[in-house]
Amino acid sequence: MAQTADGDYMVAGLGTYPYKDVIIPSKFNGRPVVAIYDNAFYNEQITSVVIPGSVKRIRESAFQECGQLTSVTFNEGLTKIESYAFDACSSLKELTFPKSLEIVEYTAFSDCYALEKITFLGNTSVGSSAFDDCEKVTEVIFSGTDKRAYNICSHAFSDTKIETIALPEGLETIEFGAFFGMQTLKTVYLPKSLKSVGDDSFAASVIETIYYAGSEDDWKNITMEYNQYNVYENPLETKPVIYNHAY
Repeated sequence: MAQTADGDYMVAGLGTYPYKDVIIPSKFNGRPVVAIYDNAFYNEQITSVVIPGSVKRIRESAFQECGQLTSVTFNEGLTKIESYAFDACSSLKELTFPKSLEIVEYTAFSDCYALEKITFLGNTSVGSSAFDDCEKVTEVIFSGTDKRAYNICSHAFSDTKIETIALPEGLETIEFGAFFGMQTLKTVYLPKSLKSVGDDSFAASVIETIYYAGSEDDWKNITMEYNQYNVYENPLETKPVIYNHAY
C-alpha cells in the first residue's frame, strides 16, 4: 500500500499476496483504499479481481498485460479508469461498468482480444481507442438514464462487431472514427442531446437505419464534420433517418 497526501491508501502492488484471485480491501489501517496505483499489477498472473466502491480511480497501466485475468468486478463509487489500465488483458470476456464511472480513458482496454460484451450502467465518456482491437466485441450496452453529459471519442469502438448501438440522452459529441469500420453495424439510435459528429464516425459500416430522438429540425442543428479527402460515404447523410424515435 502507498499513502496519498490525504492519508488514504492506494494499492501499489501484489506484494506477498499468494493467491491469483484478488479481493482488494476497502480499508487499510482504518483508512479508505481510494485508488490502484500505476503499474500496480502489471503483467501479474492473477485470474480475477474485485475492486471495492471505495476505489475512485484506477491509474495508468494498473492491470496492463495481465493475460490470465478473466474476471473484473467494479463497484459503485469508481469514477475514472486511466490509460492502458487493462490494456492487453487478453482473457477478459465481459465487462460491466458502474453508474458512477465518468470516463474510460485512452486505450484503457485496447488489445483485449477475447472481450465480447460491454455494459455501461451509467453515462460514461469513452476515450480515444479505449476498446481498440477488441474485434470479438458483439454487444455494447449503454443503459444510463441519468442524462449526464458524456462523449464517445475517436476510434473508441472502431472495428468491433456490434450490430446495434443505442446511445442514451446526455451524449454530446461523437468524435472522428468512433465507430469506423464496423462491418456488422446495421442500426443506430442517437439521442436528441447530440451536438456534433466527427468525420468518418460511422464510415465503412453497413448501417441501414438511423433512429433519432429529436425532430428533423433538431437533426439539422447537429454539427457534422467532414474530411475533404474522405473516400467513405457518411451514413448519417445517405441512410434513412427516422425522427422522434427514442430507443
